[in-house]
Amino acid sequence: MIFTENILNNLHESVLLFNKKGRLTYINRAGEELFLRSFKDLKDRRFENIFSLSKEITELIKKAFQEGRAFKGRDMEFRDSNEVNVDICITPYYEDVSNSNENNREIKGILISLRENTTLADPEDYYFESLLYLLGSIAHEIKNPLSGIRGSAQLLSNLYSGTNENEYLKIILKETGRLNNILHNYLNITTKPVFNVVNIHEVLEHSIKVLEPLIKEHQIRLIKSYDPSLPDIFGDESKLLQVFINLIKNAIEAIESNKGEITISSRFSNEYAVIYEKKMAGKQEILKKKQKWVIIAIKDNGHGIKIDEQKKVFLPFYTNKKTGTGLGLALSKKIIKDHGGLIKIKSILNEGTIVYVYLPLRLET
Repeated sequence: MIFTENILNNLHESVLLFNKKGRLTYINRAGEELFLRSFKDLKDRRFENIFSLSKEITELIKKAFQEGRAFKGRDMEFRDSNEVNVDICITPYYEDVSNSNENNREIKGILISLRENTTLADPEDYYFESLLYLLGSIAHEIKNPLSGIRGSAQLLSNLYSGTNENEYLKIILKETGRLNNILHNYLNITTKPVFNVVNIHEVLEHSIKVLEPLIKEHQIRLIKSYDPSLPDIFGDESKLLQVFINLIKNAIEAIESNKGEITISSRFSNEYAVIYEKKMAGKQEILKKKQKWVIIAIKDNGHGIKIDEQKKVFLPFYTNKKTGTGLGLALSKKIIKDHGGLIKIKSILNEGTIVYVYLPLRLET
């Protein structure tokens, strides 16, 4: 049994065992980390109590008990001290029935495994990287001749000062200036972050300050819930500022009435990714480390996003806005990915949206 427990405690999945009365008889170390409670605290509790905030999971466990068969669920919401997206496998188990009729077997309990879906890379990331390279190359090629056009128009404007021709030259200068700004934004997409020590709460406060006139104009109630114990992180302050301004602005625009509410919170994550590193010290050595994150959550009570659109919002050029370019969220995702983090979104139509930004803490061995 000790050998079995050692194996289970080295799994990255959470494993829970319930007896035939639905009471917890075992939970491994990953499960304790997920629930932020020890086995001693959870022992003998019924599954309805342990998964009280996760109704879909509770219903699957009930069906497994009633029907005596296994169930699997993908991308399910697990709610406890926080919200986590999980894959779940629920399997009934039986006593040794080698000499009995299998049809009369009695369920002795349920085995549950939970795997957290914290993915650092999505399939479309490769295509996005390729698109960024193309955009950067095109922008770089256009920028030089555009500068020549703008410079020539400036010289002609000085020569034709006070004439009708000068009005047309002003239009050329204005439009080339606008194009130059667009090209600058595209070129900025391709630049990598410059990492320094950053206080994430100072970045959030700066973002709020920039958008304060818009928040007041829409009469939005802003709620801040920061964890003061969060340490500084390594990041590019200007790029992170760009991300949070964009996300908060999106939250503002999602609220149509003057009774809107936006909550900005920060906390440590219970989720982690396992990262493998190779080191050469006479022989090849593989080190296993846990990468944990700080989570910044931006929640609004706006119109929400349709389910079929939620996976598209981070795609380049995808937008429902009349004046949008569709690059805001795509660029935000790219910046956070360059920081070693990720963005997750949860939205319910006509209720609101929460955007979770994961930024890495130091690695733990």
